[in-house]
Amino acid sequence: MLKIPTLAYVFVAISAALGAAYDDISVKWPCPRYSPNGVDCPQVPQGHTLDTEIGSPIGIVETYESLPLCKHSKPWSSNSAVLDVNKPQTITFNAGENMKGGGHCEFSVSYDGGDTFVV
Repeated sequence: MLKIPTLAYVFVAISAALGAAYDDISVKWPCPRYSPNGVDCPQVPQGHTLDTEIGSPIGIVETYESLPLCKHSKPWSSNSAVLDVNKPQTITFNAGENMKGGGHCEFSVSYDGGDTFVV
């Protein structure tokens, strides 16, 4: 089995690729870190809360400054998903959330218990 202890999540504006040029989407499953709209999400780590502004960008780079890869760096309290190796996986999305500011979405998969991740 392939475990995903963390999903490195940054928002996506891939709606044009899905044929809905003016609609925005976000990942629903596997559950993005601290998502209030995800499915089968683990408990948020102690001292943290669900991200009620999950549709907002991390920031806007106007002067070539670096922005963090992830809005939240502390992982879930447990795995957010367990995937079977060599089997098709279905990623689901929340459509029409009207997110602003663009961005992109990536999540990483660990194939060795969290030592190495592949995006």
